[in-house]
Amino acid sequence: MFSNKTKESFKEINKSVVDIYNSKESIQGWLKWQLNFRNYSPLNRLYLHNQNPEATYVASYNWWKESGFPVVQSGCLYVMSPMMVKGFYDAQNKWKPLKEATDQEKQLIDAGALKAKNIVRDYKRLPVFDISKTNATEEDLVAKITEKKNKGKILGKYNLDEVYENLSEYLEDSSKNASVEAKIYEVVSNYVDDVLSKDSNDFDTASDTLEGDDLRNMAKEAITFVVLDRFQVDNTLFKYNALTKVHWDEDHINDLMRINKYICNKSEEVVDTLTDALM
Repeated sequence: MFSNKTKESFKEINKSVVDIYNSKESIQGWLKWQLNFRNYSPLNRLYLHNQNPEATYVASYNWWKESGFPVVQSGCLYVMSPMMVKGFYDAQNKWKPLKEATDQEKQLIDAGALKAKNIVRDYKRLPVFDISKTNATEEDLVAKITEKKNKGKILGKYNLDEVYENLSEYLEDSSKNASVEAKIYEVVSNYVDDVLSKDSNDFDTASDTLEGDDLRNMAKEAITFVVLDRFQVDNTLFKYNALTKVHWDEDHINDLMRINKYICNKSEEVVDTLTDALM
């Protein structure tokens, strides 16, 4: 169904995500990098990273122009946009394009007797441009994002004592002699634990590669790392073992894409929530 170009793009993405998750350093670099591309799906973040891991913020030609920062240099990246086909499952539970439905089937679809189901027929590639191809500065971008109240994309430096004080509602028991960084780590770790416990169903099904607890521990380590990095807490104080427990290969790409998608989406949510606690 997919074009050869799309198949080749997916092959590149699969290789890229396997390479990323087989090294602690590349995992941590990826986790920091991907959060700056939250306007794009986890799939497109991988696609963009594969094209240019040095990119910092990308948007369409028109977005830059309308924002007052026109593209001044050639050289674009691409994102993948799904091309959907409307369809349904017929009486034999076989998917068919909606345009092939009979009048009777259309009536059954409207009545809910037949299930409507749209599928991705292919992907088209859309050009986007990194900030380096425009005349915008990071300060311009921060101002633009602040104006749109797009929280969590770019965070300034925080005083660690203030971070700890403002996040105290998530604190359980802390050692009074612990460093501020360690206290913040405990606050964040407790909060991430609470978040993941509410998503327990996402980790109930063991895969061929990992047990459910392994998936959960990978997610916890990754999300905790992202939050601590955003608050400029020294991540080298803490060990990350679950993220490097498995040697991934393309035979288990579905498991890896699944956990990467969860990590990307959930890290946004946690960063936003904890950022709100500081505002």
